[in-house]
Amino acid sequence: MSAVHALRRLVFGETWTLPIGIGLAVGAAAVVRLTTSTAWLQAASGFLLFGLLVAALWGSLPARAPCSRSTREECRARSDR
Repeated sequence: MSAVHALRRLVFGETWTLPIGIGLAVGAAAVVRLTTSTAWLQAASGFLLFGLLVAALWGSLPARAPCSRSTREECRARSDR
């Protein structure tokens, strides 16, 4: 199983969710822009693209648990590395 994992890391790299998210965001904004006939909705597709790109970046970041009071020293030591 480790060979499959190593091959996947070579093909996709470390963060493969970000390119997929960017592709989906650009595709969604293009579909909205091409399928709507109202001018304000076509103009809003830029804001839609921006929002979707921010969501894609946010979704690709690793999740970290917040530090509790009991492990605050451990959290500081972890963030200093």
